[in-house]
Amino acid sequence: MPTIRKVIIVARSETSRLQKLITQLQDVLSGVTVQSILHDAGAEDSADPEELRHAVAQADIICTMTSSTIPLFTTPVQEPCALVLIGSYKPHMQEITQEVLAQARTNGRAVIVDSAEACLREAGELIMAGLTKTDVKELGQVLHGADVGGQSEKGVYLFKSVRERASRSSSKRHANDTWQVGISIQDIAIADVVLRLARERGVGTVVPGYD
Repeated sequence: MPTIRKVIIVARSETSRLQKLITQLQDVLSGVTVQSILHDAGAEDSADPEELRHAVAQADIICTMTSSTIPLFTTPVQEPCALVLIGSYKPHMQEITQEVLAQARTNGRAVIVDSAEACLREAGELIMAGLTKTDVKELGQVLHGADVGGQSEKGVYLFKSVRERASRSSSKRHANDTWQVGISIQDIAIADVVLRLARERGVGTVVPGYD
């Protein structure tokens, strides 16, 4: 992503894992500033600190990757902005406020999802907003030219990914169901791209007899 100039990681506390991640990103992202902001949305005094409000208001891309049951920030996002939510995966979880979700729904713009069935069943933010199948577009549809609406490219675009049931005998939940985060077809598509690029560039190692 040659146009990215700054990456900000928001964490609840200062840890060795956070510092290790920052160091690793600095090593691989040449010319990109990597920094952190400490904020615990679940703390008693959970108002967005000034530096977080500024970061959200200036961000072009926001990715959330937590299992939070309360919104991670309350500051409105700027437009245009891409919101990528991949953390919450149960009906009581939510990573953004309903106000931010409403920004993404401006002028009837659809929410982009990996699986309409899974997201409308598991994604707390979408369930709390009362969204239905007519309010979402699957990523596959968008990649094949489906219009998400909104009448403007300078809006907030939201992509939501949850988990899917890897083994299911019916539409009902069972204690012995096996779940996986994300939709497996996405993993296959990404692996195909990586394999093709590796072959084109002559990199990687072939393991004989492995399939």
